[in-house]
Amino acid sequence: MKKLIKLFICVGMLSALSISFKANTFLSSQDPKNYFDIFKTSPHIAVTRVESIKKTNLKDSFYNYQFKVIYTIKGDQQKNIQVIQEKIFPDQEASLKEQDLALIFYSPLPSFNIFTNAKKQGVEYRLFGGQKSFVLLNEWNLSEIVSWIKQIEPIYIHQKNKQGEKNLFIESLKVPEAKIREDAAQKLAGLKLTQGALSSSQVNSILLTLKNIKLSSLAQTNLIKVLGRNSSHEELANIANSSVGIQKWVAIQQLEKLGFSWKLEKLIEDFNQLEEPEKLKPLKIIVQYKKDQASPFLIKLLESNEKDNIKAKAIETMVEFFNPDYEKILLSQLQTRDLNLKTYAMVALGKTQSKKALPKLIQLLDDPHPRIHGTAKLALEQSQDPEAKKILKERYERVGEGHVH
Repeated sequence: MKKLIKLFICVGMLSALSISFKANTFLSSQDPKNYFDIFKTSPHIAVTRVESIKKTNLKDSFYNYQFKVIYTIKGDQQKNIQVIQEKIFPDQEASLKEQDLALIFYSPLPSFNIFTNAKKQGVEYRLFGGQKSFVLLNEWNLSEIVSWIKQIEPIYIHQKNKQGEKNLFIESLKVPEAKIREDAAQKLAGLKLTQGALSSSQVNSILLTLKNIKLSSLAQTNLIKVLGRNSSHEELANIANSSVGIQKWVAIQQLEKLGFSWKLEKLIEDFNQLEEPEKLKPLKIIVQYKKDQASPFLIKLLESNEKDNIKAKAIETMVEFFNPDYEKILLSQLQTRDLNLKTYAMVALGKTQSKKALPKLIQLLDDPHPRIHGTAKLALEQSQDPEAKKILKERYERVGEGHVH
């Protein structure tokens, strides 16, 4: 019995150790995800060079970097530091190589047991910021590094000159590191900018970035939205006329918000000429079009041989921008023989809680096709109409098919 008790205790300790190891290893999952937030919250920041890299003996869960400190931006002044990098998966390679020049963010190791061996080896810090715990500077020239850091220091290190953020984010769109450019675009879009908040030179910087620098679709969208908030309608019109892809469609959407409607005929022409999935972009703008001007196009689209997913997207967007004309179009689709189109329309009318659709949906509960009467039941449930709920409750409790909540 004593041996059995000891065995249980050992198993319990091993389990606790395993849980502790798992919970404490991935500290970086709680770190900020944007470089500019990391600058603000990281306890230590320095420009360094990698002198050596080795694995620790902690089940190969970390890499141990020996850095030579070239310039301390924030935190303690030191000549050499040892910093561990967490391995998120077992086969992860070290992110940096020997002799790499890197701007690193790092913080003291917490006093968890899992780091005891690392501390015995002289390690005091861990890289802070997860995937963005460093900026590789090998492709930067010295003037770029110095200029960028000088802009950051007063705002994020000394917590002064908050007004300089806008210009910092715009200037950061030019740096070699793509992740910084993406984060700068995100931060710029997050500022509460109003009409005319950007100078002409700042607007030009954004335009040059959109034209000449490789950015993700999200970053391009963020920057064009910034131009929209600044009411830069002439610049947006130029982008809409001269660009293709995401820039064109976001620019048109921003112009619509500013009250500058794009010609419906041109949008329809673009829709007809484009292939999937690009044609979904003008489709959404068409559905948003003012008054009832888009209705003839949408009726024709739903009657056409266009693919089902395009029709489904049109109906989904009609729900988003629901109006009496779109209600008429959706009601008419309840008569179609196209099973997919009919069910799309039924679900849409349920989501919009259309009162005019209720009698027809109730009739469709008796349709012999399982998909039709099943979708009718779903649409009526979504309608939240008291009469519909009463009918469903009576019908399905009577036949033992459950009840409506």
